[in-house]
Amino acid sequence: AAGLDVAVNMDTGFGDLLTPAERDAVLDATRSALGPGPRFYAGAFALGAADPRAAYRDAIAAVERRGAVPVIVQCHVMQAMAPAEKAALYTDVARATAQGALAFELSPRFAPHGEIWDDESFERLLGVPQLIGAKHSSLDRALELRRLAMRDRVRSSWRVYTGNDLGID
Repeated sequence: AAGLDVAVNMDTGFGDLLTPAERDAVLDATRSALGPGPRFYAGAFALGAADPRAAYRDAIAAVERRGAVPVIVQCHVMQAMAPAEKAALYTDVARATAQGALAFELSPRFAPHGEIWDDESFERLLGVPQLIGAKHSSLDRALELRRLAMRDRVRSSWRVYTGNDLGID
């Protein structure tokens, strides 16, 4: 009622350390606690997967079966990709969502699979139709403001959720 949304299976909940079955249990518990209807967000992982595209599609389906919005959490494979390759991966896996997904820009200070995108990567992700926004966790207020300015220029409907963790928000 206050306009706050729940997010589970994210880095702060150590979602990357849970097994897929444990993440599913968290999804089920969250849906049960919220009851039918309310939206929540949940991490979709492909960590250690031989085929990250298939793993992301499976994770997105698991999240959406519980009525949640998927948050595509970065994996190590993405770190070596050029901006166009990264955008192609997000485009491919985001097609699996019926309602749209968030991308997750996560500082490697929080998790080794995280990455702060370069500006070209961020701009390309703004062009992925099925991405409705991004969770931004960089610990860098100037970068966060640059993300918002680029979003305003390129695709103002995109949501940027911050988690700056600086204690100054």
